[in-house]
Amino acid sequence: MVWFLAKTAPQTRLDVGLALAGTITVALLVVTGAWILRSLRNIGNHCLGYFGERVVAEALEPLLSRGYRVFHDVPMEGRNWRANIDHVVVGPTGIVVVETKAIRKRRGLPGRKEQVLDCSGPLLRWPWGDGRVGLEQSVRNAEWLRKWIRERLAANVPVSSVLTFPGWYIEPPDNRHSIIPTTWLADRIPRLGESKLSEEQIDLIARQLDSLCRDVED
Repeated sequence: MVWFLAKTAPQTRLDVGLALAGTITVALLVVTGAWILRSLRNIGNHCLGYFGERVVAEALEPLLSRGYRVFHDVPMEGRNWRANIDHVVVGPTGIVVVETKAIRKRRGLPGRKEQVLDCSGPLLRWPWGDGRVGLEQSVRNAEWLRKWIRERLAANVPVSSVLTFPGWYIEPPDNRHSIIPTTWLADRIPRLGESKLSEEQIDLIARQLDSLCRDVED
């Protein structure tokens, strides 16, 4: 390129230089624009996820007056440092893991209701398609917590799992996937516990969870 510019007339060298500069500028703008759009999309997803978890946390608050302890963003030891359980409820009827998925609404397929999540089949039926988002994760997190409690307290306490999608209508509300409408959580969770816990057991488990959360915060 340098040899070519040296052999060409000044005006030609200027034209080539301007064209080259323009090409480089356009390429930089494209790359920068793509990076900005990707960053904005990630920020939007994080904000949506945070908002969804706050909505669920507020929906769980009524349980506090009924003898339940509620923990949020419980870190999972031995996993990637980003891994955590969205909500853990400990109370007289047992332990329940609540996984929150904030899913942005999109244009649906013909014949499907725009704001309804159909949970009647083996797959989750969204307006735009079918999938299994969150199903395995909620069960996996509950199993991890059960094993963690067994290792810490030498107690084999069952842990139930619940999945909730803030802002979505769930059909049917009683389904095989244990997906509960967010506004129903405080009413339904006490019915899900697979064990009866005494005040002493609740306090012991709650102190372990509280210690786990504080260790990460420190």
